[in-house]
Amino acid sequence: YSPMAKETSAVTATLPFTLATPFPNPTGPFLAVISAYKTYIFIELNGKLYVIDKHAAHERLHFDRLSAMKAEAPGQMLLVPEVIRLSREDYQLVWDHIESFENLGYELEQFGEDALMLRCVPADIDLADGRACVEELCENLRAGRAVTYEQVRQELLKTVACKAAIKAGKSSQPAELAALAEAVLTGK
Repeated sequence: YSPMAKETSAVTATLPFTLATPFPNPTGPFLAVISAYKTYIFIELNGKLYVIDKHAAHERLHFDRLSAMKAEAPGQMLLVPEVIRLSREDYQLVWDHIESFENLGYELEQFGEDALMLRCVPADIDLADGRACVEELCENLRAGRAVTYEQVRQELLKTVACKAAIKAGKSSQPAELAALAEAVLTGK
């Protein structure tokens, strides 16, 4: 992962954005600029301008939180289980790594020769993304050829963190952006 905030020299030009309410943090007050292009957060702190990619930052925070979990991640049950048809290779990948999927909050059952019944997805992802996330996890496992449990776990964590993160190009509430900026700049 690349750094989430980049430091630049002070900017004197007027930005065509309205500033969010100032809020304090341990290093002094800073102002969050409403996201530019629904993707970036601009922060002025101690005469420096920080630019944060909201999706990358939120993804990293999720990744770090999930990585630190020792127990299974919480899941959310689907009201109507979903059948996912996979290639034989992907079907086998899932079953070779079913413990990793379960530790991330998935509940999957065999459903015929090449299909899975998806009953539960990680609590952080949108229920509608369950199928796409399983398919993307398989694609990432195939591409990375992860072998050890920890390598598989890292690939799964990356995908779940990405799916759970705030999406670039989508509107966010000022309070959500301010909380994200504070988490990035304070390391919490």
